[in-house]
Amino acid sequence: MPADGKDPLYRQLVDLVLAKVEKGVITPDSRLPTVRELASKMKLSGGTVKHAYDELERLGVIEKVRGRGTFIRIRDNGGTQGKKDRAMRLIDGLLDEMWGLGFSLRETQIFFDLKMREREDKPLGVQVMVVDCNPETLYIISGQVAQIRDAEVSYRLLDDLPGTPGMWEEEPDIIVTTPNHYERVTLVAQEGQVSKVVLSPSRDTVAKLAKIGEKDRVGILTTSERYARLISSTRSELIADGGDTPNMLLGTGGIEDFLLTCNTVILPNHYARFCLPRELAAIREFQEAGGSVIEFIYHIDAGSLMYLEQHIARVFKEKSR
Repeated sequence: MPADGKDPLYRQLVDLVLAKVEKGVITPDSRLPTVRELASKMKLSGGTVKHAYDELERLGVIEKVRGRGTFIRIRDNGGTQGKKDRAMRLIDGLLDEMWGLGFSLRETQIFFDLKMREREDKPLGVQVMVVDCNPETLYIISGQVAQIRDAEVSYRLLDDLPGTPGMWEEEPDIIVTTPNHYERVTLVAQEGQVSKVVLSPSRDTVAKLAKIGEKDRVGILTTSERYARLISSTRSELIADGGDTPNMLLGTGGIEDFLLTCNTVILPNHYARFCLPRELAAIREFQEAGGSVIEFIYHIDAGSLMYLEQHIARVFKEKSR
């Protein structure tokens, strides 16, 4: 396979298999070579071939049968298949670009979910932009703000803020952030535009963290280092254990080995949204073997939420005049 193509080698291999399937060169139920066999034949690394096979499996083109091998799936020949293939390619292109920008798959998924909210069919309301330093907190705040009447939510990472006032692509009516970032955000915002919210773990989360014993082997699974530090810091305030809690980032591989070192693992709320299928399977196996899973439920406190609702109501009233 030529190595001078614009696409990564694994993508070229995916396209080659797709082309052979479309032309009928490879037929449904055909058995594909093993990763090692194909890597040797095409003079590629095993990692490249495995990446291509994983992608083909995600697209529904192949099926891996344990103990038997990898086979071409019987595909729907209806008229919508071409559109589905094209949609998959567009999504692949987006994922490759996000990866090139340095975002993990979990971060990309969170951003995609948030962006979908912006496309919901809602009447024109108050444009609320949520700003924070990590995607988990963006997801949490945006989810709660989206439930407020007349609020239309968008988001931006703290590092992506404009450098000077008046440089926004689309000026929001309200900018929501946390106390840690309030001063920085106000530097590029209009007077009275920023609404500060305080987040805190739920009572149930605090109670579960407090019950963890000193001899328990605890680990943290998140999609960003910043959120892992937040969880570790919260736990240290409850139990002075003399050190940070070990953590691993989702989507980086090796979750099975990490879970072997723990009997209790702490995950973000709605962690299934951030996990790959194999990671979810590993967590379920961990629980079935007696491991304990604690969801770190983090949300806007009641006082901050009430103030924000009032702020949005005032702005909506002014816009409706």
